[in-house]
Amino acid sequence: MSLRLSTLLLTLVVPFSLVALAPRPATGGGLALPGHGVRSFARAGAFTAGGDDPSGIWHNPANIGGLPGVQVLLDGVLIFQRTRYTRVDSGGNLLPEVQGEGPLIPVPTAAITFPAIKDRLWLGFAFSAPYSPVIAYPAPSYAPCTTEQPSHCLDTVHSDAPHRYSVISQDGTRFVQIDLAAALRLHPTLTVGLSLQNMFVQFVTLSSITSYNGALSSGPEDPDFDSLTETRMRRFFNPSAKLGVIWQPHPLVRVGASFQLPFWIRGDAEINVQLPLSPLYEKSTVEGKEARLEMTLPFIARLGVELRPLPGLRVELGFDYDTWSMLDAIKAFPKDIYILNIPSIDRYKVPPIAIGVNLRDTFTIRLGGEYTLPRLPLTLRLGYIFDRGAATDAYASPMSLDDNKHVVTLGVGLELRGYRLDATFAQSFSATRIVDYRESLAKQINPINPAGAATIGGGSYSSSFSLLGLGVSKAF
Repeated sequence: MSLRLSTLLLTLVVPFSLVALAPRPATGGGLALPGHGVRSFARAGAFTAGGDDPSGIWHNPANIGGLPGVQVLLDGVLIFQRTRYTRVDSGGNLLPEVQGEGPLIPVPTAAITFPAIKDRLWLGFAFSAPYSPVIAYPAPSYAPCTTEQPSHCLDTVHSDAPHRYSVISQDGTRFVQIDLAAALRLHPTLTVGLSLQNMFVQFVTLSSITSYNGALSSGPEDPDFDSLTETRMRRFFNPSAKLGVIWQPHPLVRVGASFQLPFWIRGDAEINVQLPLSPLYEKSTVEGKEARLEMTLPFIARLGVELRPLPGLRVELGFDYDTWSMLDAIKAFPKDIYILNIPSIDRYKVPPIAIGVNLRDTFTIRLGGEYTLPRLPLTLRLGYIFDRGAATDAYASPMSLDDNKHVVTLGVGLELRGYRLDATFAQSFSATRIVDYRESLAKQINPINPAGAATIGGGSYSSSFSLLGLGVSKAF
């Protein structure tokens, strides 16, 4: 086979072997907001030791031990995320700024707890979703997608979209988690908990990859060699479990710890590809569009100590550790995907491939509390969070805007006719991240010419979020 034909073969194979790798998991401390629950977030998520309502299941299943009667909770939040990216390309050129704003989607939590054996065993159920904003940037615009093109037409785009090789949109991505929890009191001062979990996962992602070969185009970002790719994955069964313990050595002190086991996500994906405009693809077609994806979401350890020094006053210090380094690679195994009508080759089967995502472990420090005013049905809440991001400067990209964050939280609770009404507001603050384009290790996906792949992480990043939440709960 000639060098030219080998290059052409790889050029055609690339889009179909790599498109399935675009989705980035959006749950867990590294890639989601550092907290959960309206009341809990108002306390900076410091709820591992003091989570004494049904939403405490998320933090520590042992929290539900000792809750009186049947308790029902329903809450929801809106997340307003803002991102700005000004890219410096691999040649040192400053490109136009782009802004990302994901769709505004309410994120609900519903939970119920009840005693199964008096003063010994409590059961609970929770339906929730992680606080994970969905990324969406302006779409690029390649030439019109016509019915004559021998490819799956997805969209049209502006070739000046500097973020397109990382991510264009994840609109449609959803995570929903179900917990079945139990807490057993082993001793008046010691309670253990277990939550059996299942996560419903839907990934939807749109991005571009390149088939620049170093000779047949005007440069590594020539849009004529871009492949617009969309991946859809839906997986209904992703089990895991969480273990927890509460120790109360003194009536004014509670110590809590929990351990979230990893989620091993394995599922089928559907891939659609819009082939490049280059004449090299004129007669090529694709057979098959199914692949299997494999990835692992991290183990999470949480520790909290709550003090109750005065009547009505509760303060908790918490620490979380998320092992995002477990997600070393996303693996794709195409299922009988073939490239057809390649010169001198009739059918070429796309092989398995893996790409490292290079995340680091993260940690979160939380300090929060609440104070119930004397003789008033009003509780005030306040908190502070520091959250170390999972993405390093070297591998930062528009898809990984997970910077170090400082978050200020506040909230209020009101007792009204047997109901507790909760509201919270949170605001994050992050420094602008500057990545030298010469030091960026995040690159285009281009296996046919890795040395010619342009870096895509250089430039400046800024991101922030605001959170508004409302909730209601009642004990029967």
